[in-house]
Amino acid sequence: MIINYKFILFIYCTVLLLMSFVWFKDRFEPTNKALKLCNWSLLPAVVALFFSLSSEIIRSLWYANLLPFLDKYPYKPSNLEVFTFFYCLLILSLAYVVLRFVYKVSISEVFNLKVAEFRFILKLCALLAVINLLSIYLLDLNILFNPQKADLSYIKSMDGLHIVLYTFVTILLVPVVEETVFRGLMYGPLYRKVGRIFAIMLSSLIWTHAHFEPSMPSIGIFAVGIWLAWLYDRNGSLIQPIVFHIFKNSWIMFYFFKS
Repeated sequence: MIINYKFILFIYCTVLLLMSFVWFKDRFEPTNKALKLCNWSLLPAVVALFFSLSSEIIRSLWYANLLPFLDKYPYKPSNLEVFTFFYCLLILSLAYVVLRFVYKVSISEVFNLKVAEFRFILKLCALLAVINLLSIYLLDLNILFNPQKADLSYIKSMDGLHIVLYTFVTILLVPVVEETVFRGLMYGPLYRKVGRIFAIMLSSLIWTHAHFEPSMPSIGIFAVGIWLAWLYDRNGSLIQPIVFHIFKNSWIMFYFFKS
């Protein structure tokens, strides 16, 4: 087996980038109460990011039939969703254990998980949904999400049960995991080291790298990352970026049923 070290370095380059900030001294104080409670270092984010990016290595090895323990499970969309489900649970479990038992913080308090935080983001999503639907039917333009044919073909290749699993994993679970890692674990400690603006930019850059795909425009992903970071920064509630992330991902199903 030939190991592609350049590919591995490319996968983990943002882990190295984030590690370089671990040794920076805290110089900035977050402006809202919830972010001030994020008293952990960048190391949990480094570990969570490493595990998150490692899934790409595992998928590549699986695709090349280089993982003997997965010989019974062919590389196909339905099996990929099962893999993603358990992998997401692993990352969430690691984040919970570290925050709850190592740093001894209250998850609901530190991420401002209050029902009141739903009001703003649900109103915003409802407004954007109306605008997007009008633009689709009047201008044939989707301003929020432009699905690739490959994405729709991916879903259509599944049976009904796995479509339900895809909906749960990709639209609900993945946003929770990604926002926990890229905003929850990463943003607060990064804010204390480099300040608000650079924390938004750097976390969005790392978020963009984690979504590298030739068919996906990086500029659009980076812009969404900045928006999600701003939503989290405005009052330290992880609910708002999670809900918006779910809202954005859900448009793929609109096109699936529309096609």
